[in-house]
Amino acid sequence: MLCDLNLLVLVHPHPYIMVDWLTLTFAYAGGACMGSYPIFVKTQPVLRAKVHPIIFQSYKSAWVGATGIVLLTLRALFQASPIYTFSPWGVLSAVAWVPAGLAVITAVPLIGVGTTVLIFDACTTIFAFVAGLAFFNESVKCACGCASVCACCRDLIS
Repeated sequence: MLCDLNLLVLVHPHPYIMVDWLTLTFAYAGGACMGSYPIFVKTQPVLRAKVHPIIFQSYKSAWVGATGIVLLTLRALFQASPIYTFSPWGVLSAVAWVPAGLAVITAVPLIGVGTTVLIFDACTTIFAFVAGLAFFNESVKCACGCASVCACCRDLIS
């Protein structure tokens, strides 16, 4: 079992399931992108326009949909198979994602980007950790996983 506390990199101890650096790069890039989108809510043009959170979330959702259509079109052009596979998890994810985005967009002007992202990420980490244990029968792979969740709980309370 490998646990690098400096990077909080968790590698699965199973010999056939190793996390490579490309996967970790995608994970870090995804975290950076998800953590950076609330910054745009606090920019001067958005504040001057007084954009309602529902409008901002609708605009964001529309661009996610447009990006999805472009990616599906590219898959069709390159004859990738399957082009699209429906999953009810995608619908449930969107049902949770839209109100979450609306809540973040509403919170940023009120309490700031840093505080919003701290609370949002702490709640996300705790929920995902508990859901992984409860619904997906995942086990704790490394002590730093538990330490990270405890740190999120501490940060959320303080």
